Parts: sequence; structure tokens; C-alpha cells
Amino acid sequence: MAGGETTPSVLTFDDIVNFSMPEGENELRLSVVAEEIGYQKIGDSTLLGVEINKVEIEDAEGSSSSQIVTVTDLVPTGSNTIAFVPATVTPAVVTQFGAEATLSMTVVDGSNTTSSNQAVTAEITKLEFTDLGNDGGAGAYVLYDEDDSGVQVTGTLSGGVITFDLSAFANRFVSSEANFVIKAKGTADSTYGLKLIKT
Repeated sequence: MAGGETTPSVLTFDDIVNFSMPEGENELRLSVVAEEIGYQKIGDSTLLGVEINKVEIEDAEGSSSSQIVTVTDLVPTGSNTIAFVPATVTPAVVTQFGAEATLSMTVVDGSNTTSSNQAVTAEITKLEFTDLGNDGGAGAYVLYDEDDSGVQVTGTLSGGVITFDLSAFANRFVSSEANFVIKAKGTADSTYGLKLIKT
């Protein structure tokens, strides 16, 4: 299948060759590979909330008869929402809770750069968790950058979500990997567990 060109509302695949579908009900899967983003590259810097809500097929013809085939517009169900961004951030648990746990955040930029040909960085401004422990969460945890334990923030609890504000962290701009330590502050009979919320 040929490459596509996109506007904010339409993605067009041209010059499709050697593509045929048998009679009956078929599944059509579209794959989108984005252009690289950055210096002397043509990809959009950020495009969020993209989803497929209609597929139009033009110039279809019978493989044997060569007669034009009219194809009804296809309306997908359950389309996944995707985004085009310069980098992604992947979390991983380095160590699990004893008195503390360590969470790694890895930034993967592919071959993307900034417009000035610098490495892409991700600013991590907050981390949110649901509390799986038995102490109610409020004031039970502090978080700090593994490379700078002098700046620590206490998690705030609201609506069952514990939020750590990282705006005071000098190392909140991450270009490769950063480790954050979460330390439990509760009583000896407390149990601790946090689940990172995807935002």
C-alpha cells in the first residue's frame, strides 16, 4: 500500500497497487507510519486525539471484470485514538516497596529532534497514582529524584488519587531516563501499594 498525505481532517492513500479483497465480509486494517519530527524533517510536531471515523474507497474495480465497484463509506466501530508526538515516556518499576520503591521514566524519541536539532526532552510535571495500601494515602508518601534527594514532595490525596507535583524538580526535563524514589511514611502496620495512572 502506498504512503499517505494528511491534512488535519483527511488522510489520503494514493497509488494503491496489488490490493484485492475477496467477495463477502472482510476486515480492512489501516497502518499509519508518521514522518520524523524536528530539524529539516516534515512531521507535525504534535497531533493529539487522532481517530478514524470514516473510510472512503474510490476507483475500486472488479479484478476480473474491470467494472467499477461502488463501495459504501465504511464507518469503523471502536476506533483507537492515536497521537503523533516527538517522544514517548515509558514507566517501569525498578524496585518494589519495602520502605521505598523506585520508578523509572524512559524517554524514547525515535529519530526525532527539536526544530533546532537538539535532543527531544519530556517535561514530567506530575505523577498520579491510585493508592492500593490500607492507610488512606494522605501524607503517606514522599517522592524525590534519585539524583537529588534534597528536594522531596509529599503526595496529596484527592478523590482517591495521590498526586506528586514535580514542578520544583530541576531534573523534571528528561531526555533519556530519570528515576524517582517513592518513600512510605506511614506506621509500622501499614501496607503500601501504588498504581501509576496514565494521563
